[in-house]
Amino acid sequence: MKYGLYCLVVLFLLIACQQRSSNINRQIKKDSGFSLFVADSGFVTKKEGLLFLLTKKLTDTVDSYWNHAKENDTIGKYYKIKETGHYYFCTIDLSSKYNFETHLLIEIKENGTIVDTERFYHGAYPCCWGNYYDGFQKYGHFFGIKTCATGSGYCAGYLHLFQNKLAQGEFLEIPVDLWSSLGFNGLSQKLDSWIVAKKDTLLVHYTLEEGKLNEDSDFQVQHTQKITVTYRFENNKWITHDDTTWLDDRTF
Repeated sequence: MKYGLYCLVVLFLLIACQQRSSNINRQIKKDSGFSLFVADSGFVTKKEGLLFLLTKKLTDTVDSYWNHAKENDTIGKYYKIKETGHYYFCTIDLSSKYNFETHLLIEIKENGTIVDTERFYHGAYPCCWGNYYDGFQKYGHFFGIKTCATGSGYCAGYLHLFQNKLAQGEFLEIPVDLWSSLGFNGLSQKLDSWIVAKKDTLLVHYTLEEGKLNEDSDFQVQHTQKITVTYRFENNKWITHDDTTWLDDRTF
């Protein structure tokens, strides 16, 4: 009887110590920011991400637009960097410091230590992003982030590809989508692209549609052109040769 009671006490102490150790480890991860990353790639919600950004003093909530996002909304995406074990974390910044929304690209060690940060600006708001995070993607062994150009009846998206992060403006801006319209009965254009990455080569298949808006603002396509442009990564930069020809819809 005494032996059985002794075993129960020892088991209880072992479980308590293990639980305490687990709690301490979780707290260490929480304090370091490491808890943001639980896989080789994934998503971060506002509840997790905003706390991290505030802790690292990369944003603020004073007179900001952060209240536009719900606690469980996804605000960012991350990928693990195979060569270093670090992570690239791209997130929306809804502070009002820059008047419009911007995106942050952050290189972070596994323990949450920030290696480098770059802020990406759009013409105004990020019109070429479908949500807070989908403009950050991986293409083969390259990473890509989109920036947007905006105007009246105009939105364009440009892809910046990199391995080792560079500042905005040091990339070749690869056009990937466009919407331009002069309104009812005026010329409207829509450019879409489909991207295939093969080692150090990027094939961008473009489709350009031209037409007009009807009275209900529906886009009526009158003409379609297609083209494939090849971009190559040479001497640590992306280049292309302008030797392609647009093919109109009568060819397809």
